[in-house]
Amino acid sequence: MCYAKAPSHIFLQRLKDFKQIEYLSVRSADFSTLPLIEEPQPSDRIVAALFAVDGMWYRAKVLSKNMVLFVDYGNTSVLKEVRELPEELSNIPGMAHKARLAHPSGGEWSGQATGAIWSYLGRPLTVKKVLHPLYSFYFI
Repeated sequence: MCYAKAPSHIFLQRLKDFKQIEYLSVRSADFSTLPLIEEPQPSDRIVAALFAVDGMWYRAKVLSKNMVLFVDYGNTSVLKEVRELPEELSNIPGMAHKARLAHPSGGEWSGQATGAIWSYLGRPLTVKKVLHPLYSFYFI
């Protein structure tokens, strides 16, 4: 798991992609030298974006004039600075795959259940059933 916002909103990275993720992480050290995009516009194009929290560069899509989605991790952040990626890096699909935990039979997750899930999510997850692989949407 690479990012979790709620039991119904988590992102996973596949084990088979770890070498690619590691490669992208190494290459991201050079992102600060890439050409600056002065006025980024929302699009599906993958660019390099600066994550304000840790000061590191990651691949992202511009969602709005002030928001980006980090495509390899699933989290969003305020748009701080965006740079043009070389085609060899922008053509690699995002490594984060949207997933959610199925709702309990009673409907919504209680606060206590959500807390228990968060404590468990620090451990490895096992995907039990992939219901919509065409949409990169996994149920755990």
